[in-house]
Amino acid sequence: MIDTELYTGNIPHLYNQFVNEIGQANWTNRVRKCNDEIRGNPLLSSHLRAENEIAYQLDTLTNMHKKFGEIPLQLVNSRSLYPAMAFIAQVLSLTRNSPASEASKLFGRVRGALKNPDDMRGLQLELAVATHFVGEGKKISWPEITKIGTFDLLVEDSSHPPLEVECKSIGTNKGRVIKTREILDFASLLRKQIMGLNASQAFGLSVVLTLPNKLPNDYRDRKALASELWAAIESTTSGTLTSGATVELFQFDTKTLGLPPFQDSAFARKIVDEISGTSNRAALIFGAKNGGIVALTIQSQNDDNFLDSIFDTLSDAAGRQLTKSRAGLLIAELTDLSKEQLANLVEHDNNGLNAPTALRVFTSRFLIADNRQHLVGVNFITSGTLNSVDALAVQQSGAVYSFRNERSPFWSAAYSHLFN
Repeated sequence: MIDTELYTGNIPHLYNQFVNEIGQANWTNRVRKCNDEIRGNPLLSSHLRAENEIAYQLDTLTNMHKKFGEIPLQLVNSRSLYPAMAFIAQVLSLTRNSPASEASKLFGRVRGALKNPDDMRGLQLELAVATHFVGEGKKISWPEITKIGTFDLLVEDSSHPPLEVECKSIGTNKGRVIKTREILDFASLLRKQIMGLNASQAFGLSVVLTLPNKLPNDYRDRKALASELWAAIESTTSGTLTSGATVELFQFDTKTLGLPPFQDSAFARKIVDEISGTSNRAALIFGAKNGGIVALTIQSQNDDNFLDSIFDTLSDAAGRQLTKSRAGLLIAELTDLSKEQLANLVEHDNNGLNAPTALRVFTSRFLIADNRQHLVGVNFITSGTLNSVDALAVQQSGAVYSFRNERSPFWSAAYSHLFN
């Protein structure tokens, strides 16, 4: 059974056991590789550290162990390490009473996930969903480990028929024409020139690069595009480049907008949209000489197909991974949305005076398809955040937008309360 509680006093022992089973080289090598990439392109730092959060936290624990010979309890009592600690405890709890062959498969999956951020997000989502069901008093099993199916979880309880659950973590780049890593690699070709730009402290320069489609695949073509873009920035000249991309430049008053120290936040997003005249596009903020600011926004003429990509993924899961012989539930984690943003969608759709959101329209169409009658629901959830329960405890929680399919022949009223 999976653990749903963790006491910090158990961390040193659990860490040692985890090292013995997984091998610390699996995360230290990953962190070393990421750090090498960051040295080559400092713009990758936040992106790679966020993508490899668990590996970096495990590396911190490893460094503590090397320095002190053991992990001091006063140092592990830090929220910045809680996700890795929970991950350790839950992986070990799943294998505690498992046959050696099943434990070996899970450990192998963990090693692979430490090298692949997408796999790690998927594994963490499964652990979070399993934790929820165990907290509700359900019995869970892992079909891929026990060889009874290719879906993620089988949930059983005396109050309802068995339920197959498939989890999908929908990453930041899902459906995007231009991926985050591509933008950061391209921007690195301009970083030193932009930061050396002699810009007035009172004014910022907004640079919007609009591509016909994607960034060039060939390095020489990307380098040529970067050179053309820099020439436009240096001369503050808007226009069309030889590649067909367009550049728009204009100044903005940094004091009027009250620019804060930039970070990944809703406020920063609002500011970037205002100064670039775009909506939710990839942007980087550079500090130039003399205290000036350069906001570089990169977009494609082709729209991102976020919702289409989500439902393509869910359609594949419903058709290939669920058996269709039992009730099925799909759970999609939307990593781009905050708990508050998803809650706002729910509130909007619950008001009968509002037109339904695109998410509701897409989901309704998805569930009424004849080939998905085995689905009893689709749940969209946000990544969990840590909240204080009292002075000595924290709890992870998120938001959920639950869609039920009561037309399904597998429907049971007991399924209504699986995610409250």
